[in-house]
Amino acid sequence: MTLLGAIFLGIDFLLVITLGRRGLLFAMAASVPFFDSVMFDIGRVTIGLYWVPLIIYCIVAIIDGRIRFRRSVWAAAAFLVYAGLITVVGPFLFAGATVVAGDQVGNSAFNRVAQLDFSSSNVAQFAYLVLSCLFLMTRESGADLRRCLQVVFGVGVVVALISVITPQLFPYDLFQNSSRNYYAAGATNYRAQGQFSEASHLGGFALAAAAYALVGVFAAYRSAISRIGSAVLLAASLVLMAASASGTAVAGLALFAVVGFLVLVFRAVRARARVSPLAVVLGLLMVPILAVAVPWLYRWGIGVIDSRLAGNSDLLRNAADQTTMALFSSSWGIGVGLGSTSASSLAVMLLGSVGAVGTLLFAIATLSAIRASFRSREVVGGGVALLALLCASVVSLSLLSPLFWFLLGVTSTMLGRGKDPVHDVVGSFAAGGPERRNGRRSGSVRGTGLHA
Repeated sequence: MTLLGAIFLGIDFLLVITLGRRGLLFAMAASVPFFDSVMFDIGRVTIGLYWVPLIIYCIVAIIDGRIRFRRSVWAAAAFLVYAGLITVVGPFLFAGATVVAGDQVGNSAFNRVAQLDFSSSNVAQFAYLVLSCLFLMTRESGADLRRCLQVVFGVGVVVALISVITPQLFPYDLFQNSSRNYYAAGATNYRAQGQFSEASHLGGFALAAAAYALVGVFAAYRSAISRIGSAVLLAASLVLMAASASGTAVAGLALFAVVGFLVLVFRAVRARARVSPLAVVLGLLMVPILAVAVPWLYRWGIGVIDSRLAGNSDLLRNAADQTTMALFSSSWGIGVGLGSTSASSLAVMLLGSVGAVGTLLFAIATLSAIRASFRSREVVGGGVALLALLCASVVSLSLLSPLFWFLLGVTSTMLGRGKDPVHDVVGSFAAGGPERRNGRRSGSVRGTGLHA
């Protein structure tokens, strides 16, 4: 057991003693921001901090009868079945094919290829998928899930920010404790990486945290204190993104901005929204801010991209993507199994691992969960964060980390439920307030400046 693992095991124990089964949920949330660290490392067999409380949580949930299959999670269940089948069959069916090393994480994996064979990586990745699917089939209260999201991004951003402020004093060795991970140079690297293994992981986490905080800043149903806290979290997340100098974060931010804008416009048109005078005033006030911010963001983004192109990281990532796409073609489009290969892009990694069918099922499960989260003010922040993380992952972050699985599990709780009493939250952002029921406006959500 690692030192960090012992610390978290003690925290997990205290949470369970204090809160019972709910303590396991918060133990999972507390470990999510440290997804590159492990609790056990025995002979290159590693178990991350997140998976230990999740295993216990799933066992307790099964005993209590809290895990139930719902028709609304059919895509996730179908993905589990298909991925399990191809993970068992693929390595034997296409044995000897050239793959990108699937038993390591980070740039070191992109730098070497191997011959396809069934390995412990296949078993581990499928086990993680089974546990994650069990989690998303449970039902937890919205209040607990909202607090868990606060723990995930609050703890993660604070620890990473400490590493940026005091890089020479930050205990990198405490967090960089896995023998199977590639770790950057830590404090000697000009790019901040926080508690993560490399700067791109910090950039992806910071982007998700910024998206989560953005909801808290602009949500009409939040209190003034809550908005101030969200604004502080947003500012800190943007600082971390800049400090990471991550091309993944830059490209993910651009894609997320486009997708988010299209979602809001679609819902505004669908709700037949009209712009209020308040929205016009706020829009005019944003003009000088954007006039200053946009050129700076452009220069920053171009600088980050140029620095990435100047090194060999981009070459390694492109080579890994090309190898995995060739594997997708040679496997007749059915994939070679989870954990068999790696890639820079999540989309490419999924195509090579679970083929076209598995990738489609994964996309349906993820997008359905994101859409369902828009119905609840408790988890909408998690849904927007998952959307931002997905944008970064599609570009260049193929890691299916505990952060991704936890956000997917949280947002999937809304699948199969009706609309939240506070109205479709993203709809209220676009349409300016709660829907009218029987000619009366629902009083749970105030207007946001746009009115239907």
